[in-house]
Formats: sequence, structure tokens, C-alpha cells
Amino acid sequence: MESVVQLVAVDSDLFPNNVITYSLLPSNSSASFAIDNATGVLSVQRPLDYETLANKTLVLKAEAADGGSPSLSSTVEIRIAVVDQNDLAPECSQRVYSGSVPETAGYGTRVAELAGSDGDSPGSPNSQVFFRILAGAGDRFTLDAGGSGVIVERGADLDVNKLGVFHNLTIGIFDRGTPQLTGAPCFVHINVSDVNNKAPYFEPVTTRVTVSEGSATFAPLFQPSKTAIDPDSSANLTYSLLTNITTGRSAGGGAVASTPAYNFSTLFSIDPLNATLYAMTALDREIAQELTVQVLARDLNAATPTPVQTATGTIVLTLTDINNKPPRFLSTGSANNYTVQVSESLAPPIPINLKLQADDPDVSTVSLAYAIAPPGISQFAVDSASGQVSLVQRLDYEKSSRHEFIVTVSDGLHVTSASVTIEVINANTYDPVFDQFPTPLSYPESTPVGTVVATVRAYDNDSGVFGQVVYSLLAGDAFFNVASDTGRVTLVRQLDRDVSGGDQQLLVIEGVDNPSGIDRRRVSRQMVINVKDVNDCSPTFPSGLFTFRNLKENYQAGFEIDSVRATDKDVGRNSELGYELIAAPGQSADALQLFRVSTTNATDGYYAQLRVNQSLTGRRGWYNLTLVAKDSGSPQLTGSTVLSFFVAKADDFTLVDEEALARFRSALIGTNVILIAGCGIALTCLILMYCKYRRLSRQAEITIAAGESGVQQLHLMKRLEQQKQAGEAETADSAADNGKPSKHNAESRSSNIDAASAPPDDMSRQSLATRAPLVPPSRLHHSKLKADENLKSSESSDKKRKKKGRRSHKIDPGNSNPSLDDSRSEPLNNPRSDWQLPPLSRHHRQLGRLPELLEPDADHQGDIRS
Repeated sequence: MESVVQLVAVDSDLFPNNVITYSLLPSNSSASFAIDNATGVLSVQRPLDYETLANKTLVLKAEAADGGSPSLSSTVEIRIAVVDQNDLAPECSQRVYSGSVPETAGYGTRVAELAGSDGDSPGSPNSQVFFRILAGAGDRFTLDAGGSGVIVERGADLDVNKLGVFHNLTIGIFDRGTPQLTGAPCFVHINVSDVNNKAPYFEPVTTRVTVSEGSATFAPLFQPSKTAIDPDSSANLTYSLLTNITTGRSAGGGAVASTPAYNFSTLFSIDPLNATLYAMTALDREIAQELTVQVLARDLNAATPTPVQTATGTIVLTLTDINNKPPRFLSTGSANNYTVQVSESLAPPIPINLKLQADDPDVSTVSLAYAIAPPGISQFAVDSASGQVSLVQRLDYEKSSRHEFIVTVSDGLHVTSASVTIEVINANTYDPVFDQFPTPLSYPESTPVGTVVATVRAYDNDSGVFGQVVYSLLAGDAFFNVASDTGRVTLVRQLDRDVSGGDQQLLVIEGVDNPSGIDRRRVSRQMVINVKDVNDCSPTFPSGLFTFRNLKENYQAGFEIDSVRATDKDVGRNSELGYELIAAPGQSADALQLFRVSTTNATDGYYAQLRVNQSLTGRRGWYNLTLVAKDSGSPQLTGSTVLSFFVAKADDFTLVDEEALARFRSALIGTNVILIAGCGIALTCLILMYCKYRRLSRQAEITIAAGESGVQQLHLMKRLEQQKQAGEAETADSAADNGKPSKHNAESRSSNIDAASAPPDDMSRQSLATRAPLVPPSRLHHSKLKADENLKSSESSDKKRKKKGRRSHKIDPGNSNPSLDDSRSEPLNNPRSDWQLPPLSRHHRQLGRLPELLEPDADHQGDIRS
């Protein structure tokens, strides 16, 4: 009797009124339980069957009564949940199951489906069943993932020829309750059906027989004790001869060719049912001592047409004594195996360190023949007589490091074979080969240092260290570097396309294999890198100052003054220039109205064509402008220079036509003696007048250009004034007083056009270049302070100044006339910012024409240094 629960009631009365008695009130379930009257312990009176209960929760009512009089009582409801116990064993639905599969069935093929049940509570582990194969599976059968299906195991071999037709499995059934219960096992009988899927075979493959060469025709020569074997029960074999490959050998072992008179293909026939061999013609030992016949067996009941179920056997017929001892290889070990090592660097044909040796126990054997058994190997050959094995094709370790083939030795009847293993020794046999380089690369010259411009790769078909390739630069390492291991080509120095040869870089990259060894192979290849231009060079002028002195106020709009050219080291669009005039800093903008510029594209560059924009009438004086050159690149870069224009009076004749003078000199040299004698007096007078006139101009020019002291300049100006009419008032010329040439640090050249004196046509515009002499104002101020003191000694120092002026003036040794026309003006470098032109009076211009006579010839500029 199993205790379920104990009821406890409490009564507050005193004894005996508080003595409590317990009892169960009648109900549908009360018969299965009992309660102790004194203790209230509720217990099971008879077993409960969970499976038969309609309601799995039982309801009881208990009463507690005290011992008083009258007796008082109280009731309570008791609910009891009945829990299932695993008390029923599982059962198979069938005692025996049956199934069948073909012997070719693959993994997962279903053989039988199992079923079972358990009477315990449905859905609980007690009623859940599963199966196990207890015996008979043998790695051929298993249960599926659900555990209820019998299937063919992975990789199962059901070959009926080896394992038979019937297989019996013992299956156990189990529930998942606690404790686990096992039911009676069931059985699965499996029938494996044979499939005609196996090819027949001959055993042995080669049968050797001895027959007399006098055997009768159409008589059986040889009847095999057993025909070809086919494991399939449904096999149906038929036999035929492969007559086209019947071969013969002579008594000496040499091959004998079939002839029309003795045709091997017609010598024999075979019974298609039992493979009995018949002679169809008379046999001749003298022609062929040994005949080899190929027999083909075919299964007519093959399950599938492919693969064809056939077998080939060989019958060797010897027409002499039986030679029953095969030859033996010597020094090969028990396994008849040769193993040698051969370097892949050997150049065929060449013998290797392997020579086959064999003997034959038969005394009748005259010689042995060595061969490589079919299918043979193309890299090696064996001398049939000596057994020397030779290399006939170059070995390649990378394609195959090991070669295996079979060699045979034959005594004419028996053939013995041995295996040969050639282990190829690796060698450095391949040159590195570069991948195709990209087409010429292009990088801008602004490419940052450290940029990887390309990655090269060389392949080497060798293995191991012989196939490892490292890289280096043979040329082009001034700007680039190549990583030895990765082949990445990196820029290590800033490119500059604007220098000579900077537009293209030629790299020669070398690849070397086996870098740490002695046997190295190398290859090199060129890489072309084009450097693209970047607009990084500003336009530059040859001089920071250009002075144009000899403009006349009667020049009209459109008059061509001169051209100036700036250069740009960039190329293409970056070097295409345009010009613009802007007002000079600190100068009047009036000059922008008087002059204009246009751009001319010539073969040697872009020129700034300077022209008069409007009439210069009444515009005498100095004008300064800034000429700006702009390129067409991005970002746009500019360069500038200063232009100084001097406009003189229209009626001033301040220049000698230098070009005409040069032509005049040439004419003098080429004139014959008669003309010189006839014109000598007149010419001499003209030259003397001209020289006197130029002497005064040169004295003033040299004094200013040579940088003499301010005192000497003032003294010279006063001397010139004394030679003119006394008292004439000095008037500052607007052309000299208004303009001041601007400073610049580059070379300068000026153009002077004298329209009044120029000849027509091609001489209408002449460019005579010079540079305005500059004098520091500080020196002028110093000279004024001492002017009075030096005036007293002016007469005595006049001659000295003239001599000094002559010494300071540089004369072209090749010119017979030491005038200013033959001097060459050198550009002024780094002019000081406080230099300016000294104002000249009208008397100075009238006597010496100093502002104009200071102009040297454009083609013969002299050195004027301050």
C-alpha cells in the first residue's frame, strides 16, 4: 500500500472533544484509496491503470469528525493526478519484413519500412519507439535518418558472387521511457538480385601450348580446360579470334612478317562456344616457330552496351620443344624493381646508370631480348641486346618528378618483367620569363614620390629555389626602384619633364632565379614610362625691362613698334601663351590708351606684337607698362616684364640710319679703286662731319653709362650749355621729365623706330635697341653739393674726362669706325630701384641730341656698365 498524502485537521476544543477521526466519503474513485482514521494518511488501496483511466485526475472527498457530543465535522476535496509509468514494452508491427534490391543498388536505396507501437501514454517518451539493427548488416545495410527505413549503406558491396543472394537482418525495437523497455525483435529478409554487369576474364590471360607443326588441318589444335570466366549468372559468352594481330617469331626470336603465302590471319579458327582452336592451313615451323593468337570473349547478355563486357586472352603456340623456364632478372631484389636517379639537366640521347641483366635457366636459350613493355614510355629506350637503358627525351622535373615503366626480358617464349622507377633530380633548366609589360606607361611629372607605377612579374617553370625570381633595375634607377620580391616599381625621385630627356624614362628590369645559388639564370626587359607635362613653369621674358626710345609723336594708331617673346618650358597647351598690357605699379594708366598688344604664333614661339593704339600727337614723354604673359595651362601661370616707351617730337632728327650706314660701309668696301679715288675728297668731308657730330653724342653717353660721378655729369651738362646761346631758358622736355624706366632683374632690350628718317618699303620700320642709362639719384644729389667746387677745375679736367670716356668705351676690334653704331648693348642686370634718368634741357637735345644719340644700333649694342 503506497502512501499518497496525509490529511491534518485541527480542533480547538479540549480532550476528548478534540479527538479527530478521518474518513473518505463515497465517490467514483474512493474504492481505489483508503484513509487511516486516526492519522489521516491517504493511501492507494488497489493499483491504478493509467491507460484505462478516462480522467487522469481523480477527485476524492475526506471528512474529519471530532469526539464531542454532538460530533462536529468538516470535509475537504482531494485532487490526485495519475502519472503514467513505462510499464508496457514496444512491439513491432510485423514479425518478419521482406525486401529485394539489385546488386548494383547505391547508397540510400530503400529495402524495407519498419513500424512499431507502445501502449504507454501517447506522445510521452514511454510510447516513442525506435529501431536498431542488431545483426546481419555487415556494412551493407543501415537505417535511414528517420530510423524506420532499411536502406543500402554508403559504399556497400552487394556482389552476389562474393556475398550470396540472401541477407537476414535482426532488428531491435526500443522505447524512450525510463526505464527503457525492449520489445521482441523482428527480422528483415533481403534478396539481392544478380545484375549482368561484370566483364569476363581469362585465367590465365596467356596460355602457352606446344603443337606439332605437322598437325592436321581442320583438326583441333588446342581445347582449353576452361573457357573465360564471367561472374554473372546470366552471362552468355561467345569467342572469336583477333586475326589481324596474330604475330609470329622465328627460331632465333626475330619477328616474322605475315606473307600472302603464309598469312597469319588465316591460319586458325576458333569455336565460338567452347573456344577450341583449329588449324585451317598447314603450319610451318621454319617460317615461324612461335605464333601468338589473340582470343576475344564477349558477353552477349551484358546489361548495358557500355562499357563493353569483353576479355582478351592470348594463346602462344610453339612449334618446337617446350621452353618452360622463364628468364630471370639479376640484381633487382625480391620485387623485381629497379630504382635510379637521373638529373633533368641531362641532354639526350645519353645512356643512364641502368643496365638490365638477366639469365635463362633453359640450356636451349641462345639469347635474351630486353624491351620496355607496352604502353612503353617515350623518354626512355632500352637496347634489346645489351639491356642498356638510355634517355631519349629530355626530362622535366616540373612536369613529372617520377617515371615508372615495365621492362621485360624474353627468351622467345617466356617473358619476365620488372618495374623501373626513375626519380628525376631537379635542376635549373628554365630561364625566367617576364609577363607582357603594359604598353608605354604615362604618368604626370607631379606624381608623388612613393607611387607604385607598375608591378612586373616573371615566371620560372623550375621548382623550388630554381623557380624563385628576384628583381632589380639595370637602368632607370635614378628615379625608380623595383622591389626585389614583389616586382613593384616605385617612384623614388620627383619627375621633371622640363629638363633635357625628362619626357621619357627607360627602365631595364632584370629577373634572376635561384638568387642564393650559383647556377642562376637571368632575363631582362625594357619598360618605357612617358612623363606627362604638368603646368609648373611660368612664362619668362629674357629681360625684366624693355625700353623703346625712338617713338615720334606723329605716329598714328596701328604703327608697329616691335615684338617681344616670352618662353615657357612646358609643352603643349601649357606652353601656349597670350599677352596682356596692364598699368605699371605707381605709374599713370594713360599708357594703356596709347599702346596695345596682340599675340602672334610663330614657328619659334608666341610673340607679343606691340603697336600704337592711338595717335601719339602731343603725347611726348616716358610711359611705363607691365606686359603680362599668360599660359593656357591649368592652373594658369603668368610672367611679366616692364615696358618703357619714350615719345619724342616729330621733327627731332636724333638718329642716324644704322642699317643704311651698314650698307654704306659694305658698299665702300666693295667699290673699286677708281670710284674711291674720284669720291675720296667728298667722302672724307662727310666722314669728318659725321665723326664730329657723333663724338659729342658718345661723350655724353659714355659719361652716363660708365657711371661717372654726379659732379662730372653736371659739369658736362654745364659745358654743353655754355656752348649755346647764353641766357636761353632751360625747359624740361616732357618726354624726359614724365617717364621713369621701371626696375627689373632680367635682361632688357629696346626698339627705336624713326619714321621720319626711315627709307620707304622695307626700311620704313627699323628696330634699334638700347637700354636707358640709369643714374642713382643719391649720386646726383652728391654731385650738386660739389658742383661749384668742380666748376673751377672743369677746364683742366675736360681733357681727362674725354680720355677716360674713350677708355671706358669698348670698341669692336673688327669695326673700322669706333662709333656708337658698332657698340653692343649688354642687358642691365639687377638695376637699383633708386636709379632714374637725369632730366635733359632743350639745349642738350638740340646740341647733342642726347636722349636719341645714346641709342646704340640694335645689331651692334655695346657694353654700358654703371
